[in-house]
Amino acid sequence: EPTAGALSCFRYDNARGAGVEYSGKHKVINLGFGFEAIDSYREDDPARRSKVREKVMLRALNKLGPITHDPLIDIEAASAPVDFLVELSPLVDDLISLNLFYRTDSMSQYSALEMTENSSGIFSRQIDFSEYSGTVNYYFSLSTPYYHYLAPASAPMHPYQFHIGKDSRAPQIYHQPLHDVLVQPFPRDVAVFVEDNVAVDTNSVLLFFEINGTYSSLNMYPGSGNWFHGQIPAKGEPGDSVVYYFSAKDLASPPNEGLSQKYRYRIGVENFDRDLIFWSVDSVGWQLDDLEFRSPPYSVSTFPGGAYPNNANVSLTLKFGLKREQLNGKWLSFWTKHEIEPEKDFGFVEFSQNGGMDWQSYSAPFTGARDQWSQQYFSLNRFYEHGSGDSLLIRFRLQTDSTQQKPMAGWFVDDIEISDQPPVTVSDKQPVLDVQHPEIAIVSIAPNPFNSMVQIIVESSAPMATRVEIFNLLGQRIIEQRVEFLAAGRHVFYWDGLDRYQRQCGSGIYLFRLSRIASQKMDDVFSPQTVKLIHLR
Repeated sequence: EPTAGALSCFRYDNARGAGVEYSGKHKVINLGFGFEAIDSYREDDPARRSKVREKVMLRALNKLGPITHDPLIDIEAASAPVDFLVELSPLVDDLISLNLFYRTDSMSQYSALEMTENSSGIFSRQIDFSEYSGTVNYYFSLSTPYYHYLAPASAPMHPYQFHIGKDSRAPQIYHQPLHDVLVQPFPRDVAVFVEDNVAVDTNSVLLFFEINGTYSSLNMYPGSGNWFHGQIPAKGEPGDSVVYYFSAKDLASPPNEGLSQKYRYRIGVENFDRDLIFWSVDSVGWQLDDLEFRSPPYSVSTFPGGAYPNNANVSLTLKFGLKREQLNGKWLSFWTKHEIEPEKDFGFVEFSQNGGMDWQSYSAPFTGARDQWSQQYFSLNRFYEHGSGDSLLIRFRLQTDSTQQKPMAGWFVDDIEISDQPPVTVSDKQPVLDVQHPEIAIVSIAPNPFNSMVQIIVESSAPMATRVEIFNLLGQRIIEQRVEFLAAGRHVFYWDGLDRYQRQCGSGIYLFRLSRIASQKMDDVFSPQTVKLIHLR
């Protein structure tokens, strides 16, 4: 965290920060990490233009630039001339000109006015808007013998702006969506950033949420800056979705109300996309792995980037138990691959019904090599007990002996889920295999239109590599999933209306495309099939 006199470049909903910025006789911005790392991951397309990074760069230019200006806020009436004030960096030498450019709704182009310096070194210009109602766009232009600089850096395409007249603009609400959780043992902290063109009514910010068909709301309390905080109660069980949104009002008369979009997270899902806060790990093993994963940006593996040691006994243990009274008909599934010395070293999936004192395994251990991701299922119904207050703990444990013929990568786990869905198995009536020309087909889609989740069933005539993609009608890819090995038979894909960044997609028509691809060259696509999905929010 920054020391006195400095600020964090980024503030997050957990009240933590990243990077440091300082302004005094000099200005410094230190992000603390690579610029590309702001919103990209290891497998990201390097040609992708990032609006987030563009915004950060513009803010950095505005912060480090030679012009300092506090943007004007909206006013209901300009009863006195409006002051435009700027301060120049002491590093500006040989000033040629500093001009204000402004334009109202009735002006076809910007008008330029020269700024004048007062005795305090502040440059100012006044404009009389007493007879005007509408929007004012403006920016500043600085010229020296060495450079020409505009503030804001995005001007004139995106200048500063303020409005004169009746306030009809609702507060803007910004929120980093909550991620899925495997269990929800305690209330979840929720933070939202609210800003308004004039002022937010701090008593008006509300959190609305729906769990298992029950709707509730609560007042959020103000924090530092424009942040507001609240909590979603620890309700729901694996398989449930929690839908929530925010509202806020300003101090206009009558007040304007802003509503956020609806957000959703699932209980019973662990994608390892952030941290291991719900897991206990041994100090020498089990960490997030950004080199091998089924869904980006991480999986969890025994010893990321290296081989596992001899005489190891390392565990990944769920900290908070699953309520046994909620396990009726539930299945545990996860995706895994492994390189473990055959019949000498073993990976176990183990369960404890007494708080971790005793552990039991109900399936054969993982051993040998499997270099393709595969999905594994475990029925939790055996642990169900009606009205029980007991909990069930789960752990993944790798145990190795004292020898190893060659370095082994260990065990990789990703995309854990607890749900009512039984495993998808191949029908007893196998499709006729045509190994020379294997085919894959979309069998059914339900429901369509859909609101929260759509199920797409596909059937393949032989083992193959496949690619699933979802596009919007602008041709933008929303989701892409490559399956390097899809066994022959019937399989199920789900889409929950979220894009690859876990953002909610709007209502509309989307295109689901299923392709068979060459296993050695993932861009060779054969017999693609495309169907429409209708998403209603």
